[in-house]
Amino acid sequence: MQGQNSTEAMRTNQPIVTKDVENITEASVSGIYTGPCRPPYLCDYVWNVEVSKNREAGSPSVSDVSISFTFSIKESPTADGSGSTGIKN
Repeated sequence: MQGQNSTEAMRTNQPIVTKDVENITEASVSGIYTGPCRPPYLCDYVWNVEVSKNREAGSPSVSDVSISFTFSIKESPTADGSGSTGIKN
């Protein structure tokens, strides 16, 4: 939301996507664009990686969390998928 910094956003907002992965070095997600990119809804996103252990036990414990990273979508993607998406990392 407008006025939040990345730390506040990670602490107070519900995730728009989560993905569990195992033994990989690369992953992708899609469908996170929620638009419109106008106040109070912005297209600035923050993400991090959490490392969990003991998944087999049924309740994984978070053992480490990466620093937060951000990216922004500055314009709406075109309807046919062509053109610039305006993604800025």
